[in-house]
Amino acid sequence: MNDTQRPTLTFETFLYILIVVAALSLRLLQLGAHPLNDVEAREALSVLHQLRGAADASLEPHSPAYFFFAFFSFLLFGASEATARLGPTLAGTALVLVPILFRDQLGRASALVASALLAISSSLLAASRSADGTLFAVLGLALAAGAVWHALVLRREGRPGATVWLYVASAALGLGLAAGGAFLFGAIAAALTLLGLRFTQPETRAQLAEVWDWLRSERRTFPLTVLLSALVIATVGFTYLRGVGALVDSWTAWLAGFSPATAGRLPSLLFTFLLVYEPLLLVFGVIGAVRAFRAREPLGQILAWFSVLSLAIVVVYSGRSVLDIVWITAPLALLAGRAICELFVELWSRRDLALAGAQAGISGVLAVFALLNVASFAELVKNGGAVAGAYNVSLFGQSMPFSPLAQLAVAGLALALIVVVAYLVSMGWSRQAASLGVLWVVTGLLLAGSVSAAWGLTQLRPGSPAELWWDSPASDDVSRMMDTLADISNYAVGNPHDVQVTVQAPATGLVAWALRDFPHAAFVDRLDAVISSPVVITPSDVKNPTLGSSYVGEKFSLRSDWTPDLDLSEWIGWAAYRRIPPPHTDAAILWVRQDIQQLKSTGTGS
Repeated sequence: MNDTQRPTLTFETFLYILIVVAALSLRLLQLGAHPLNDVEAREALSVLHQLRGAADASLEPHSPAYFFFAFFSFLLFGASEATARLGPTLAGTALVLVPILFRDQLGRASALVASALLAISSSLLAASRSADGTLFAVLGLALAAGAVWHALVLRREGRPGATVWLYVASAALGLGLAAGGAFLFGAIAAALTLLGLRFTQPETRAQLAEVWDWLRSERRTFPLTVLLSALVIATVGFTYLRGVGALVDSWTAWLAGFSPATAGRLPSLLFTFLLVYEPLLLVFGVIGAVRAFRAREPLGQILAWFSVLSLAIVVVYSGRSVLDIVWITAPLALLAGRAICELFVELWSRRDLALAGAQAGISGVLAVFALLNVASFAELVKNGGAVAGAYNVSLFGQSMPFSPLAQLAVAGLALALIVVVAYLVSMGWSRQAASLGVLWVVTGLLLAGSVSAAWGLTQLRPGSPAELWWDSPASDDVSRMMDTLADISNYAVGNPHDVQVTVQAPATGLVAWALRDFPHAAFVDRLDAVISSPVVITPSDVKNPTLGSSYVGEKFSLRSDWTPDLDLSEWIGWAAYRRIPPPHTDAAILWVRQDIQQLKSTGTGS
């Protein structure tokens, strides 16, 4: 084989491999360390019951696509928190590669940056670590759109492979359909986007007509491939025919979410999440959208309209959740990637690098100083109470009165100095150097903020309601309760899972999932004197349950939530430290029959 035929690993391919490895690592790191909450547990239990031959009509999956991937995950690796989330993790990693399909339109560097942004996005990271089907819907629609776009490019250039990519698009669309009601969110936003562009932009109208004519020429096989893919996934290879009914029910339930009677997350919380957790995507995504409309660039306009319409649907949809944000952040990542690359290319000048670097360094120090003052403001308000009050601060060994508002004033002054420094550089040396310096410091600060927020959300505080991702996240205390129960079971019957447990809780929630390996767990609606199992689990408000024997109990937290009703200073404290008022906590009491507890206390067992 000569050198021209030898396959080579290009630098671009190497960078994509690094991005995928980083994305997968961030998604797999401590994937099973945090317990499933009630929403996740219900989806996972629907799969587990089917595998064990105990399918329950009340546990039909909300997302058949999630059911499909979790089915094989449980079958191959067993049921655990990590395997319950493995499917969305792989879907989130695959989503990182979608910008490759738009590389001809975005540009090679822009596609790379967009992939990196998808890899570190807070919302996409959290969705990839949630036992939920939303990411399958996003991946299905994004892959279908990218495959059609790529196929159209190949067809115009007369290169082979266009038909293959068209059928990749049909299979991806089938995956999206099988994802359940969440897919309707993206489908409605996409339909409205294409409808608006068709009537407002002649050039886009011609492209849409070309795609439509091509799809019509494949009308005998393309719809059949979509339908067959959706059916295979929804029914797990036609072995779970109830999956079709579950899919229809999922679509119906999603549509019912438009009812004003449906209680979802407040729209203000979703806007807050975007501002605090996705500042890099939000700022540069908006810049990318504006530049796309100015340049009349079709792909950028499609992405911009899709983001705006998705945001509008989030506001209108009463059953909204923070998971719906991924429909906004995914297209924003492509817009932001393009905007970042284009801005750096336009402002790059080798002779101005030293000056731009010096300005960026000074501005960075001032920005960090401003952030530290904002954090100090939050700390002073926490310790002292009133915002406008005076506090004694030690300065050079002397106690001096100091107001928290002065901290904000100093922070504002530091930010104003950044503008002054940029103005002086622009007027005295080079406007391009000043712009490049500002771009460096803004990009660096927004990147640091986004990465820090993502790390806190997925690693440091995944079970804290202050992170906003879940309405009622599961507490880490659930794992401690299971460890205690396994210890008791060992002493009682010589096996960590064979003890008899009576549970006053729904058989579809996080407690049921936590007890999945206890074959003798029984779930009841109420307790009575007939119950005398070695262990009983009740809600924490049941102080003295009526049981057939004497028991001693220990309290464990299950889940927590809070009402985001904060003033401005408290919101600053939340943004700086994720500090919230004491949340409302739902707890359970683990009751152990007294003879078993005495046996455990003496250190003997059967």
